[in-house]
Amino acid sequence: MWQVGGLQDDESGDANGASSTERWLRGIETLLLGGGERFTAEEVRAAAGVDEEWSQRLWRAIGFPEIPPGVRALTPADREALTQVAALRRAGLGDDDLVNVTRTASLAMARIADAVTAESTVWANVMGATDESSSEHVDPLATFDSLLSYLSRRQLLAAVLWRTAATGDDLDWPNLAVGFADIVGYTELSQQLPGDDIAALVGRFDSVTSDVVADGGGRTVKMIGDAVLFTAETSAGACEIALTLSARLHADRDAGFPGIRVGLAWGPVLARFGDVYGPVVNLASRLVAAARPGTVLVGAEIAAFVSDDERFATRPLRARRLKGLGRVQLHALRRADP
Repeated sequence: MWQVGGLQDDESGDANGASSTERWLRGIETLLLGGGERFTAEEVRAAAGVDEEWSQRLWRAIGFPEIPPGVRALTPADREALTQVAALRRAGLGDDDLVNVTRTASLAMARIADAVTAESTVWANVMGATDESSSEHVDPLATFDSLLSYLSRRQLLAAVLWRTAATGDDLDWPNLAVGFADIVGYTELSQQLPGDDIAALVGRFDSVTSDVVADGGGRTVKMIGDAVLFTAETSAGACEIALTLSARLHADRDAGFPGIRVGLAWGPVLARFGDVYGPVVNLASRLVAAARPGTVLVGAEIAAFVSDDERFATRPLRARRLKGLGRVQLHALRRADP
């Protein structure tokens, strides 16, 4: 039934009454987090030198329910992780900062884990079921760990460079262009199409948006199901990303892609833990909701910024009342005529 990383399930259960699946899962836990003794939460807290309230707060930030007293469910890896975080705490990092960073990182890792385990081939390769005919010896799990470490460091550097480039005198509220793009009619489609078709549609959207935003010098902040949130340092850069994105995915309509709509806004943005917040983000969200399929709506600031750019043209639309923002002047963006 299962044969991954040298762990095999023979369907037969063992002398202690554990099912084959239970034994396989124990083997996976050992492979990922190490074997040996298991510890209670009290023992792990004592080894790390932290109190119950704070350790439970950190554990919840990772996304797991509290472990009942006396239950030996924690591994040496869990104990080492809490010990390391406690060392950071003693070195002066604030409790709230540590919890927030832990929560953000854990959510990202959960998404990666879900993507890996959803694909059986990727999952098997990561766990060690490699091609035995290959002449090159590779430890897939160790290589995967190294890749994740590299990606985290590369993204840390990108975040520092991004913040430095985008930030003026105010470190907390840099001026940025914020864009939202979403798939037209996604809610209705998700109720009509088979799961594989929905997955292919969202996969195409994610792939194209990631490429276009990166090629345009922007940054993908997050994917939210049928939508993407991105930022750019300049209004012109954001407009180029938005129009290219719309054109690329509009061209896929003959292949069944429903098209997208985009909203862009400009102004001061609060950047925290990989996300962005503030009225400008809210405006971009409202603009995309007001946009018609295949169109790009921009706020007045972006329309003013690109008014002298020969690559773009804007057309003022009637002001509309947007939820939570009052009456807002809308502008439709397009490429200038040749």
